Amino acid sequence: DFLAAHAGGLIRGLSPGFRVDLGGERIERRGNSVLRTISPAALFELSAVTRPAYSSAQIEARAWETHQDRQPYRGAVHHLNRWRL
Repeated sequence: DFLAAHAGGLIRGLSPGFRVDLGGERIERRGNSVLRTISPAALFELSAVTRPAYSSAQIEARAWETHQDRQPYRGAVHHLNRWRL
């Protein structure tokens, strides 16, 4: 279901869920822009979404074998090679 939604353009990016540690945030004004720097933070969630929180955050499927690709079956693909965020 996820791969079909991704291929159909329903999933366009990701939104991280994190908590900023005390004193781990710095905010600077740069002209008309605001730069927020976070270090360190506790990452607790990554959500695949239609409208990502950060436009530069991308998600793509990789190293995924479909039923037709298994000639012959080579076993499960290592789970850490399936996704790149």
